[in-house]
Amino acid sequence: MTSGKSNQDRGVDERLLAAARNATGTCLNATADDRAVVVCDSSTGPVGAALEQAFTEIGTAVELFDIDEFGSRPVSKFPPQVFKALERATVSAMAVTTHRGELSARRELLEAVTARNVRHAHMPSITADVFADGLAMDYRRIARFVHHLVDVIHDSDRMTMTSAAGTMLEFRYPSPPQLEKLDGLIQNDRWQNLP
Repeated sequence: MTSGKSNQDRGVDERLLAAARNATGTCLNATADDRAVVVCDSSTGPVGAALEQAFTEIGTAVELFDIDEFGSRPVSKFPPQVFKALERATVSAMAVTTHRGELSARRELLEAVTARNVRHAHMPSITADVFADGLAMDYRRIARFVHHLVDVIHDSDRMTMTSAAGTMLEFRYPSPPQLEKLDGLIQNDRWQNLP
């Protein structure tokens, strides 16, 4: 449902909205059948608003939480309302400024999304500029490169990297490493850091 207002009238920056559309539609593969939870704070409110709007455009029901509205920081736990909403969610995104002492709260959030098989985009310490620039990438192209790279590394016993300035690093391993393909395309029951 749209209000007839332009994004500018609603205060949503176009660069942030483009990045949010990529995060929600491509990286999280959200659909109208999903239920979303977005967690932000006062510093990342514009990112949270862009994510909320992008989910809404897809037709995804979305709940937005600004954790600064629940009390002072740092928080040892996210508000219980967030976890209640996650019980109904199939997809979520956390975009907050990190504070010393909040690692356990973020871990608890990750445990909750993992236990509930929620596709989750994790963005601690994100800024509006990093969000806009980092999520302007073509994640499908990145995924193809990552899958190719993992396939090449999987069949080798060493890796050599050389910089344009001539620095060379060589890594040797006795058996092919166990690699996880973290390509920004978040599958069911997964979470990944973005961007």
